[in-house]
Order: sequence, then C-alpha cells, then structure tokens
Amino acid sequence: MADRPDIDGSQIEHLTVTIGRLKIPELPVINQILVAGDQATYREEGAVVETAAPYQVKVEITEADLCAFVRTQLPDRLRLRDLRITEVGIEFSADAVVIVPIPVRILLRLAVLNESEIHVVADNVNVLGAGPKQLISNQLQLLNPILRARDLPVPIRFTGIVHESTVLTITGILEQTISLNSFVI
Repeated sequence: MADRPDIDGSQIEHLTVTIGRLKIPELPVINQILVAGDQATYREEGAVVETAAPYQVKVEITEADLCAFVRTQLPDRLRLRDLRITEVGIEFSADAVVIVPIPVRILLRLAVLNESEIHVVADNVNVLGAGPKQLISNQLQLLNPILRARDLPVPIRFTGIVHESTVLTITGILEQTISLNSFVI
C-alpha cells in the first residue's frame, strides 16, 4: 500500500455533500440533503472541517413522500384524500369519520421551532361542526414534531421552510466546525 500524503491543514475552496433518498424509520423520506459552503480547512485529528462561515443546508421532501408519510400517521377516523404542496402551504383534504364521513379541507404550513424541530400548524380548517374540527386539530398535533434536527445525519440548525410546487425545502446551517465523523448514515 502506497504512503498517503499528509492532508492535515489542507485548504478546501468549496465543499458540497449530497445525500439522496434517505429513508429513516418513522420519518418522511428525505429526497435530498445538500450541504454546501466555501473556504474551509481540513484537520485530520477528529476529521474536522473548519469553515470560514456556516455552511448552508437544504433538506428536500417531495409532495409524494410527505403524502405517504402523513397517510401512515393518521388514525382510521381521519382518511386522507389528497395532499398538495403549494407556495402558501400544504393543502390537505380528508374525510373525518365521526358517524358518517365528513369532508375536510385544511391549509397547513410547517414551522420551525427553536431551530431544532419542524411542526405542522393548521392555518385554516374547513369542516362542518365543532366536534370534527376538534378531532382534526388533536390529530394534527399528534404529527408534531414532523422532523427533528437530531434525527438527521448532519448537525443542522433549521432556519426556514420554503413551500414550492411539489417540494418542501427546509433550510438550515451547519456550525463552522464540522466533524466528518458526525455525518452518520
């Protein structure tokens, strides 16, 4: 085996790490995690990359994957008919079964809580009767948190959420010192 050159102290002009189609039990499938940044130094001890500024992170979840996840989380009394990601949020339609099926339309959005969790928030619940409305509100709370930073293979602090057509993009940052040993997959 040839001797490996010493790379301690090496300068990195640009670093990009992409993780695709990550399936973590009991979480929505993550279509892609993209970590990107500029100007860093590599230290062999601890496999550490020290960056000049925090690296940007994007976590993408597709509409189809979010829909599949929500279906597995809802109780039998709430049957999902449709879920769409739009620029204003997540449009969600279902049937609430109290005695008979009652159509429900909900506008949801995702919110960042303490830079460490993503929560579902109901902006508008359109349903007949107070009973079904309370049932739906209670069931939506059971989904929270929908995603936690500690569940991801990169040490991220969430900074925002962008609702795009068919894709949710959760933005965040990595600390300025990244241990490559902390990228756990």
